[in-house]
Amino acid sequence: MGINTLTVTYFLAIERAPFLQVIFPTFLHYVVIMPFFRLQSELLIKISNNEKLTEKELETMKELQEKMDYLLKGGYVGDPGRLKNIEDKKI
Repeated sequence: MGINTLTVTYFLAIERAPFLQVIFPTFLHYVVIMPFFRLQSELLIKISNNEKLTEKELETMKELQEKMDYLLKGGYVGDPGRLKNIEDKKI
């Protein structure tokens, strides 16, 4: 999904259903959390239909869990070195 599509869907969703702003208070929350919920719902549907998950699906879920753990422990998205260089250039 392109960034333009994500931006439009976020703001239209908030406009039509303001309660979603509690779940996704910022656009960044929407971009990070929404793909996780999408994958999770796809896997739950597959499980509810008694379909076996593929090795790739299990591996993807494991990777997502590791990334979420990293973020919950204070990690961040992106390259911190790159951010530092940008801040240095502003000074």
